[in-house]
Amino acid sequence: MDYIALTLGPICAIAWGELAMGYLGVGLVVNNYMLVINDNDFDTAIESLRGAGFRDAPWSYGSRSDPRLFQDRRIQAIHQLFAQEYRNIDDNSARFSFPPKSGIEERAILLRSSYTHLSLASVPESRFTVMDNIYYPDSELLLESFVKTVVREPGWSQWASNLEMWAITYVYGQLMVNDAVLDSSSDEKATAWFDDKIQRYSGGIDRTTVTKRIGRNW
Repeated sequence: MDYIALTLGPICAIAWGELAMGYLGVGLVVNNYMLVINDNDFDTAIESLRGAGFRDAPWSYGSRSDPRLFQDRRIQAIHQLFAQEYRNIDDNSARFSFPPKSGIEERAILLRSSYTHLSLASVPESRFTVMDNIYYPDSELLLESFVKTVVREPGWSQWASNLEMWAITYVYGQLMVNDAVLDSSSDEKATAWFDDKIQRYSGGIDRTTVTKRIGRNW
């Protein structure tokens, strides 16, 4: 993270997605460096990355590799389907490849704070572990952000399914977040969704046997 932290300079970013979960101890592979940027700093952050040699990687979040590299039309069609499933995150993020000299193969993905419902301006710094200008949220805060994001997705999609897996299987299931984590939230829609998914009032789910779904393969 030092490379991107130095590139962003004075701009602060919040770790999100796989990056944030991995830091908290969730067992997964980090395929992307997802960072939440304050809406007011978003365009400046983009230009900072471009100025430091980061290359635009505009293909869908659902595709690990640039679909233009594949000649097989069937594979290209699969990537087009993935793009439909991840359209909402694609519309709300900027995606970059690291400079070749960095040796980092993962992409950097910037998201607006308004999309993730997570902002440094509205949360005490004590809820984060701070490393330079990168803020790592605690498990409860990260789960709340995932839930608030998924309940506002425009219908079911693979991206919405990913968010649910992150929130329930990974953060709630592996990190043993308390059932009452969202009880104090003013977001009734998010609280109701979470209580339903963990079957809070109907016996609860067994965290030790929650099935992990397979992620993206392309």
